[in-house]
Amino acid sequence: MECIQVWNGYWCKTCNSKHFQNDFNNWTSGNDKIDKFIRDAQLNAGGNWEVIEWIPFERFKDVKQIGKGGFGTIYYARWIDGNIGEWDIENQQWKRDREYCGVALKKFDNFVNFNDVLNEMEIHLNTNGFGSIRYYGITQDPETHSYMMVLEYAKDGNLREYLKINFNNINWERKLYNLFNVKQIGKGGFGTIYYARWIDGNIGEWDIENQQWKRDREYCGVALKKFDNFVNFNDVLNEMEIHLNTNGFGSIRYYGITQDPETHSYMMVLEYAKDGNLREYLKINFNNINWERKLYNLFSLSSNLSNIHKLDIVHQDFHPGNILSSNFNSYSIFISDFGLSKLIGENPNNPEKKNIVGVLPYIAPEVLSGDEEYTKAADVIRKLFYS
Repeated sequence: MECIQVWNGYWCKTCNSKHFQNDFNNWTSGNDKIDKFIRDAQLNAGGNWEVIEWIPFERFKDVKQIGKGGFGTIYYARWIDGNIGEWDIENQQWKRDREYCGVALKKFDNFVNFNDVLNEMEIHLNTNGFGSIRYYGITQDPETHSYMMVLEYAKDGNLREYLKINFNNINWERKLYNLFNVKQIGKGGFGTIYYARWIDGNIGEWDIENQQWKRDREYCGVALKKFDNFVNFNDVLNEMEIHLNTNGFGSIRYYGITQDPETHSYMMVLEYAKDGNLREYLKINFNNINWERKLYNLFSLSSNLSNIHKLDIVHQDFHPGNILSSNFNSYSIFISDFGLSKLIGENPNNPEKKNIVGVLPYIAPEVLSGDEEYTKAADVIRKLFYS
């Protein structure tokens, strides 16, 4: 920790804006307006997805043209460094994600009005993380001196070209599913998890002028948890109630309920964690995580579990498969899957029983022996087993 600000478990805007500011004299685009645009974005970034940077053209390899439009040209390139991830306190430099990653370079023709170029850049920055293609920064063609936007590379290309080749091979069910991007991403003992794009996005605030709800994050990614039909409906209601009670207290965000039109099974609409669960993440990344990050993650996880326990809720199935994040590098970690959870005390939807539930290796010995009820301490035992 570098400052005395209260750590929010994610991105220290105060510290990181200073890191960016200390580097301002080490780069320039050669254009005052672009320099100011990049610097303002860096100083105000609330997370790494809001960061853009000036990227010298020599940091790209294998540049080749892949498209041409009315106002510019699109190139594919490999970015040697990759995008900014987080600040490395030990080495006092930025850690970067995805070295030698593929990116798209959008070069503007010289006749395009420069204010229109800045306007497009600004809109891309404002929509980063909200359904638009990822925007990493700006570079310049050394031969023509045209500015180029550095964007995420979409290897399947655009929908028009894809449909020219594949339209007749896509059945109507898939066409409708593709419209909302619904696809299965997981399967558990009591249900199935799908990824989907929510057209409307979640409620933000009331629009007094238009007398309707303003919505955040249109076309945002969400997870749909569909309950199998054999699951007791009271257990479904219990999980929904606990998710509602823990919203904002360490659990994955819960937006609402929908229904599968074919099976009529109810589905919970939850925040989508693109990095998946901790178990799968550690299988791939364990040796690359330093102790500082491990301790930060443990602190974040402990804080979330403590918040849930303060609501007199015990999880009863707390293990790495139920710990999710959209970015484990950012220390933003959430607890999920409250299907076996219960409120301490009377709960008509899920009476306290001495049933042994959950994943066997993570069950506290006193619960496993049948001597004691499941308690908050048993949740902590589970955490210690994989810490």
